[in-house]
Amino acid sequence: MNKPLIGINPYCFHYRDSYWNATREKYYMAIWKAGGVPLTLHHPLDKGDINELADRIDGLVMVGGPDIPSNVYGGKNPGLLDEDVMLPERELFDRNMFLIMKRLHKPVLSICAGIQHINVIYGGNLY
Repeated sequence: MNKPLIGINPYCFHYRDSYWNATREKYYMAIWKAGGVPLTLHHPLDKGDINELADRIDGLVMVGGPDIPSNVYGGKNPGLLDEDVMLPERELFDRNMFLIMKRLHKPVLSICAGIQHINVIYGGNLY
């Protein structure tokens, strides 16, 4: 029996004229210890590629990260956001990946900003 392949959405940030993605080691270690195989994902340019990613993984971990842009959920206090705000590409990728995983009835574990994002996807608000 193959171990389950667990996708992890990456932190995405700008550094020295490049965009980088990264994943904290503790997420990899937790997935290994639970019997899975961790895989850092990256937001593709085409939504069809997101479907292929979701088809190939067995579960998803939506990690934390920067604040979700207030325009995504109609926030009325954008001045309260941290200066490090989630990139639009990551927000859209995380949103689409969650919705596809839900449609495929595959498990999703959300941590910190991940659970806040699911709240927003379901029409919730943040303060």
